[in-house]
Amino acid sequence: MAVEPLEKTVGFVVPWYGDDIAGGAERLCREYAGRLARAGLAIEVLTTCARDFFGNWNKNHFAPRAYDNGGIVVRRFPVRHRDRHQFDIVNFKLLNNLAVTAHEEHLFYYESIRSEPLERFLAKEGGKYHLIFLPYCYGTTFEGLRQTGYRGFLLPCLHHERYATLPGTRKMVESVRGLIFNSESEQRLAASLYAIDRVPQIVLGMGVESAEPADPAAFRRRFGIKKPYLICVGRKDVTKNTHVLVAYFGQLIDANPDLDLDLVLLGRGDVEIPGELTQRVHNVGYISEKLKQAALAGAELLVQPSARESFSIVLFEAWLAGTPVLVNEFCAVGVEHCRRSNGGLFFRNYAEFEEIVRVLVEDKTLARQLAANGRQHALEQYGWDRLIGEFVEFIRENDPARLPV
Repeated sequence: MAVEPLEKTVGFVVPWYGDDIAGGAERLCREYAGRLARAGLAIEVLTTCARDFFGNWNKNHFAPRAYDNGGIVVRRFPVRHRDRHQFDIVNFKLLNNLAVTAHEEHLFYYESIRSEPLERFLAKEGGKYHLIFLPYCYGTTFEGLRQTGYRGFLLPCLHHERYATLPGTRKMVESVRGLIFNSESEQRLAASLYAIDRVPQIVLGMGVESAEPADPAAFRRRFGIKKPYLICVGRKDVTKNTHVLVAYFGQLIDANPDLDLDLVLLGRGDVEIPGELTQRVHNVGYISEKLKQAALAGAELLVQPSARESFSIVLFEAWLAGTPVLVNEFCAVGVEHCRRSNGGLFFRNYAEFEEIVRVLVEDKTLARQLAANGRQHALEQYGWDRLIGEFVEFIRENDPARLPV
């Protein structure tokens, strides 16, 4: 697909970037950058030298340089040496819904991942770009937008979490040139938190496309998995409720000893697996896209326990692999996708989790129909050509050079 060129280069500003970095926002950036470049636009990624979310934010894993990466210019800038201890104290308070002072809020952003050379570059050269900042809750976004007078666009990847309610976040979101949302649920959340009626907005999300048929047997052989299995894909930590899923699965096995079912966890991070579940829970870690598709294709059901999602790409990956989904009822975007597609169900508590898992594992016809519904919805509503076209037109219509300051 080709689009009418923009007058300026599109610059994505992200904390970290790489072809093998896991994460929804990280993948969203890669996909849009790559597809916009293939559509004929000049694309740059402005990022730090840090490895990824799980790496040391004080360490320059990559060399500070600019280079071509498949038609995309990647500019890496050295990280600012941060006070991790101060950041962790404030972050702990926010994660546990404790009060923070204005000074502590300042520390949260100031001691987040940042790069002063990147900030100086944005202050000096930012006017030469259509800047897209993502996600919302890191220092590269908060300070980067401030350095450009909030004349960039924000792709927030917003979740219902404490970070979103901070006064500094509110000021940032209300001040940007435009907002690019991943779902209507995310847009409604933003509208409930901020005064954004006058901020230009668009709802896009991530595009999907049919993939080559996967080989589930290859995944089973690689990791020695013999039983039917549920699968969870994504970062493993408490904010994603991975521990809740493990606990629910343990209850499920205890209550249904004859249920021939394992649990597979894909993604970086870690979670405690009780000793009695070590033979039933396969903590696989990060694997290639090809193996991930094989894993999804071989699963009975994808379970998404997280309540903090702005789009939840993995739901679409599961549907395209022929697998139905089960999402946390408190995840508005997951429920929205399931209702619109009729491709999955949602649970509020353990009892509902158990009942739905049993039904979908036993009723193969229902499971196949849900997966087919989800696949049809994905291909009809999230084609890349439409999303790229709308993305470019939104940027063009809201070009800061054409609008009053």
